[in-house]
Amino acid sequence: MADRGQAWSLIVTKRCISVLTGTCVIASAVAPPLFAQGDRNIPVIRSEARNVLVPTSIIAKHNGGDYDVLYLIAADFRLFEDGKEQKIEKVTLERVYRIFFRDNLGVQDGFALTPNAKWMSDWLFGTPINGYDYVIAYIPPLSPGGSCHQIKVKVQPKDASGKRLTTAEMGPVLGRDGIHNFTFEVDRRNLIVDTRTEYCNTEHSSLDPLYGTKVSRQMESVAISGKARESGLSLRAIDLYDESGAPRVQVALDFPRTGGQTGIPSFVIAVVGMTYRNSDSLASRFSDSVTAGCPFWDNDADPRICLESIPNHYETQIHLTPGEYDLRVVVSYGGDLRRAQVPVTVESLDGKHLAVSGIALCRRFHQYGEGPQNHPQSQTEHQSQTQTSIPTMPFELIPLVSKGIEFTPTGDTRFKKKEPLIAYFEVYEPVLAGAGRVNAQFQMRIIDVNTGELKTDTGSRPTDSFIRSESPVIPISQQIAINELSKGTYRLEVHASDSAGNLTDWRATSFIVE
Repeated sequence: MADRGQAWSLIVTKRCISVLTGTCVIASAVAPPLFAQGDRNIPVIRSEARNVLVPTSIIAKHNGGDYDVLYLIAADFRLFEDGKEQKIEKVTLERVYRIFFRDNLGVQDGFALTPNAKWMSDWLFGTPINGYDYVIAYIPPLSPGGSCHQIKVKVQPKDASGKRLTTAEMGPVLGRDGIHNFTFEVDRRNLIVDTRTEYCNTEHSSLDPLYGTKVSRQMESVAISGKARESGLSLRAIDLYDESGAPRVQVALDFPRTGGQTGIPSFVIAVVGMTYRNSDSLASRFSDSVTAGCPFWDNDADPRICLESIPNHYETQIHLTPGEYDLRVVVSYGGDLRRAQVPVTVESLDGKHLAVSGIALCRRFHQYGEGPQNHPQSQTEHQSQTQTSIPTMPFELIPLVSKGIEFTPTGDTRFKKKEPLIAYFEVYEPVLAGAGRVNAQFQMRIIDVNTGELKTDTGSRPTDSFIRSESPVIPISQQIAINELSKGTYRLEVHASDSAGNLTDWRATSFIVE
């Protein structure tokens, strides 16, 4: 699912990360950071000359289908800011990151619109296709900081030769006799131009594309005041480790597959997350948005298909220094605001001692490395060369992988007795990265929160089968037999030890069996 029909701001970034991330600053000096995400400052690069990147999808309708147009050049576009035409510096084409796979519960469609986050939805109809966006770069007129400007993109009705027709390609698509790519000619006058329509002159991270926009300001106010519905959102934050021992926090958000306004086939889901230390000190923030439901140009679509295509899961990662935090996330469903809030604990880790991470609870998993679905065997030589020459946007979200299986963390900790429940956590053993040899173990136990009764205790189990070559991070995955538990609330606890006599504190999380 490409990010269609959005009217959010473009952004200022340290480098050109993606066509979907906004403004690329061509710069020669680094200014002080806008704010710090833990120890990791986000550098803001200032310069007299800036390129604003406008992500734009060009769609052609043909025989009842929607097709991405892939062969336009800079001369084929016109761009206006606040009604005044601007000189286009460059136009490039980029494939939106997308992965399509079958997991233990069905088929999942995962796609990314920013470098460090992804949306996921169940896929019940058809075969998903790649999404493509043009990057239209121009140098904006000087304007006050924080000001926002309207942008409009048009496609020239004729190409340089004077022809109105242009080539459109979409693929792969599942037909009755297999998977095919289609190439055909369409009239330029009937193309659908889908682009972001607002540029805000703000300076911030590529992980925060809504920063400075009207919708972001509204959501920030709700995050601070708490005046919004909390029903329907499930949020969790789990602190994990990278190879150096530096912590990262995995954020998992689940939400209902319903729009804020019934009867509207297409609407925008926007997410703004703000992490506070000591209630009032902003440590980090992130944002993202996606157009959900049926595209605004597809008025004849089956509403059932529109509903099933709406994403219901969002993940991102943030970097925080050790300490206690408060994460507040606000979600907008076409203007209907909802809010969730959870505490975040990031344990101190010096990179030299045994440690255990937070615990991610998962109900979905699949073989790691499946997708993206490009189906090269179904393409002609020309089509294959054309599509592989289009770069895919960078994607930096670190997956949760143990023994070759990727796990999807859930924000919803309520489990039915017949559902799978897998605990994922990481043991950090720095000795494994060196020449020494040590035997590490982990232990899990489950306690009934209401009675205090110990329900399960695994005792010490070796980590040998989970160890990755020369990596100090040991990813552990363990299935929990919730069918043997009665309905109620439980606390899952884990800790680690090693043959050198090191022992970690217990880490804990809770879940509910329904």
